[in-house]
Amino acid sequence: MHTNNKNRTELERKFWNSKARGYDKIVNKFFLKIYEIVIENLIQDTSQSQKLLEVATGTGILAIQLSSHVSHVTAVDISPEMLQVAKEKVSKDKINNIDFRIADVCNLEFADKSFDTIVASNVLHLLFQPELALQELRRVLSDSGRIIIPTFCHGANLKSRILSGILSLLGQKTKSRWNQKSFMAFVENNGFKITKNVFINDKIPLLYLVAIKK
Repeated sequence: MHTNNKNRTELERKFWNSKARGYDKIVNKFFLKIYEIVIENLIQDTSQSQKLLEVATGTGILAIQLSSHVSHVTAVDISPEMLQVAKEKVSKDKINNIDFRIADVCNLEFADKSFDTIVASNVLHLLFQPELALQELRRVLSDSGRIIIPTFCHGANLKSRILSGILSLLGQKTKSRWNQKSFMAFVENNGFKITKNVFINDKIPLLYLVAIKK
């Protein structure tokens, strides 16, 4: 049975607010290699974007990297504390083409077909209702647009499943432990056709997917 929408939002916001100030240190310590590969692919795959949306932007790591390669980025997150850290970074670096907003990926306040590119990095596996999020992202994506969804595959192998269980005990609770095949099936079953996939092997592997509407 799904957690109701109000409780889901409050739980997710509370968790990520608590992680905001230390988030960049965690990324740099444990996920730097993966993020470098993701950013390299993102720059290539977003180069033609006119209206780019990044959901679950967190502290703005990817939005900031992309800001010098696209005209404008709308970057949203459910956590005000995460966005505060992101805003401090862009203010310091004098970046002025990112619009940060508080928003729930499962209930976006954008019109249908508003964006030609959507980036949803490392978020779907953490959500109570990832299918609802993916359907909402499909709604705001233009008919000719593309969605880019790099996602950790906690169920990729025995090592990743064990590490995922340890992270869960430490408070980093993964809701969906996909492997490469099951995550691709999840994306395709929610109305998308995959056009690119890159498997990045690490302690917990990541699958970088680009997809278009069916």
